[in-house]
Amino acid sequence: MLSFSTNILVSYILTPLIIYRILYRTCYRTADGAKPFFVLAAFGIGPLVPSLLLYYLFLLVPGRPVLFYLINVFLVLAMLYVTVRVSPRDILAAIKTTFVNDYGRLVRWALMVAIAVFCVVWLCLVVETPIIRHDVFEYATLAKLFARDRKIVYSEHLFDPVTQFYYVGRHGFFFPLIASWERLVNSALHIDSDLFFKSISGYYLLLIVLGQLLVFHKKRPLLALFVPMNTLLVTALVSNLVYFHLDTVRLFFIGLCTLFVYYFMYTKSPPILYLLGVCLGLGLNIHATALMFAAVMFPIVVFIPQGFLAEKLKRALALGGLIIMFGGIHYILDLFIGRGLHIWIS
Repeated sequence: MLSFSTNILVSYILTPLIIYRILYRTCYRTADGAKPFFVLAAFGIGPLVPSLLLYYLFLLVPGRPVLFYLINVFLVLAMLYVTVRVSPRDILAAIKTTFVNDYGRLVRWALMVAIAVFCVVWLCLVVETPIIRHDVFEYATLAKLFARDRKIVYSEHLFDPVTQFYYVGRHGFFFPLIASWERLVNSALHIDSDLFFKSISGYYLLLIVLGQLLVFHKKRPLLALFVPMNTLLVTALVSNLVYFHLDTVRLFFIGLCTLFVYYFMYTKSPPILYLLGVCLGLGLNIHATALMFAAVMFPIVVFIPQGFLAEKLKRALALGGLIIMFGGIHYILDLFIGRGLHIWIS
């Protein structure tokens, strides 16, 4: 449980605090209606920060000792923590404003009880259920290889001769890197655990439900209760919770990006555009289906809002650069120095 507790502290508490503070300082004044979704975005982006850092460390500085990567990740987080002057009171106040103040006492208690029951059931499933299903077994195996070799290599065939494992997926590496991060922490603590990796699908399902409450609760209170209940009854999502698949992660980011596209079209706020680029990049590196979403949303965001050509070009460069930096680079590298086009047309 020590490894699980450490990862809970880092990925579910510390990094969301840092991300929320960054969003508050850069976007808050121009965000208008998007402000309630900053808390949601912070908790969604937070668990992927170690994956993002490990991706670039394994790619650029491969094969170093485990402590090298742990120390570098914690140093980056510490520098961000000090730079943005994180205070737990900030996000607690934001959570109260976002999820508590707008509801009556009965609804608040009902929400807290429902979330508590969900977490208990979720944790019981996390502890009791092994990782046995395809595709999550494939991602877990890839994560084990990343943690063992501590490097990311793009080649025509992603094959490990020791385990005879051949990776055929088209997707990015951020999801398996969540498990790689856990394995590095395990190695430093001399324990073995996969509880954190298995908790990710339930964590993002909870964020999806909270996002639905935020979207509907002011204008359609009944829908605010019906839609989350309906979501939790969808067999495919319940299966995700039980078998730890990544679908809740990719669905969360597609939904979040849709909201930020809407708010950018409404506000024309550059910080919202930058946040959209970050979320699109992370979503792309989670799952390749986000490529289709990005292909549709990119021209909408760049060309539909009025403005001179130079302004549209700036939007395209900013959005495209952030998408590539925060995850899209995987597909560029895989195309030119990895498996090329044949992985997509085979």
